[in-house]
Amino acid sequence: MLRLEHWLNLDTFQQLRQDSSTYNRLLDEICTQFGRHVDRGVLTEATAALLHARKCDELTEAADEKISELWEGLVNNLRHLDKTAELGARGNLDEHAIAELGHVLLKMSKLASIAGCVEVLEADGQVDGSAVPAIEILVRTVVRGKLDIVDEALDDLEDEAVSFAIKCCQFYFLWKVRSLISAVQNGAVITAAEVQHINDLRKTYQTNLIWTLSSRGTNDDLRLFATGGLCDLLIVFARLKEVVDQDTGDATSKRKRQQQYAGLEPLFEPVSPNLINELIEIYDAAERAYARCIKKTLNEPAEDEDPIDDEAFSDDENDDDLSPVEKKAKELKTERALCELAAKFVLAILAKMIDRVGPQAGKLKKRMLRNRNKLGTNLQRTLECLDERKLRELREGTTARGAKKAMAAKEKGKAKAANDKGKKVLSEEIVVDGDDEDEAEPEPEPEPEEGTVEDLRRRELLDEENEDENGDDDDGGGGGGDKMDEDEESILGD
Repeated sequence: MLRLEHWLNLDTFQQLRQDSSTYNRLLDEICTQFGRHVDRGVLTEATAALLHARKCDELTEAADEKISELWEGLVNNLRHLDKTAELGARGNLDEHAIAELGHVLLKMSKLASIAGCVEVLEADGQVDGSAVPAIEILVRTVVRGKLDIVDEALDDLEDEAVSFAIKCCQFYFLWKVRSLISAVQNGAVITAAEVQHINDLRKTYQTNLIWTLSSRGTNDDLRLFATGGLCDLLIVFARLKEVVDQDTGDATSKRKRQQQYAGLEPLFEPVSPNLINELIEIYDAAERAYARCIKKTLNEPAEDEDPIDDEAFSDDENDDDLSPVEKKAKELKTERALCELAAKFVLAILAKMIDRVGPQAGKLKKRMLRNRNKLGTNLQRTLECLDERKLRELREGTTARGAKKAMAAKEKGKAKAANDKGKKVLSEEIVVDGDDEDEAEPEPEPEPEEGTVEDLRRRELLDEENEDENGDDDDGGGGGGDKMDEDEESILGD
């Protein structure tokens, strides 16, 4: 039923003058499925159905109302869990409670992907003992990813809940920065208190992400996800900086805009240079994991680079017991993890948010380029963007291709116009020439001697009957008469 809703043409309700209450009942059923189930497949389909409903102008209000009701229930559940236990401390919830927390955060991350969630997450709480905004609870929950003591029974559930909390925070900052970009473009006022609140949330969230990725010795899923979340946070605020510093061709307008929004500068703080070694270690692990799957030998580090720590990879699992299908699946998974991590680092480096300041500036970039040609085309194409010459060629190539296409289209239009004009002139010429050929007279035959039969016949002075009776004296006899008949027929035929 949820998948069939995706194919429903919502405009038919208006075309057929149907009452919207019919679709409201369908929305009620979708929201019931969303609230009742915890299966990711069902939640994904229900999320897609709600997103589809918002695409119709007539039904957007009804869909937003249902989404608001879902938000209210989920935020209240989160506050009750926060009231029960400190969500910023790992290991203080039993299996049932941590599973429930994971389900709530999963559904919140799904709703956050549908429409703006800034207002609902920044609203103060109405539950006794949990009055802070929901976004502060989410940011505090991220620190549960800090791994101090291994608990095999609960670690997977704990990590899953933290990953959903990170995803919720990612969507919040995306929607928030989007509103700030809109404010800057419209010249609206952004108060210092608002900037301070956003910056406090940003710094706390960034610190909790760093705690999560730094506390783990191996590249598990949460460590890679937290690293990607850190890069996403840096990139999204770098986008805001680009809008503030955007060159519109008017230097005065640009300088005025920068002065007006100078208070946003704290949001553009790059990551600490002390974190570079940690990021290089994470990239090392991802790179070696993929190289081991495809049985590739990596290049040795340069003299000015840190030596390879073989002990960190000495306990790698043996793949000999895996089937060919399992080996291929592992190969694809490790390649995807490496390429996604590399892409995040590339975007953050190009945004000048990491690897740009301090004594180790450029170290991460150099490390990533060491084996760029050894681990497949996907990684190679991703890392090409770090090469300034290649990046310049790509940008110029894109611009040149666009200009070349425009010029080619213009020339093609001119050629087509000239060709059409030429065809018209040529057609006229062909018609005239054809008429001249058809009307052209044959070359005149030489005039016969005066007084001969041909001369008399030409001047119509010879009677045809007399000619048949008397014949031609020059020709002699009847044979001459036959000959004259043949000549006459020949001339008439001509």
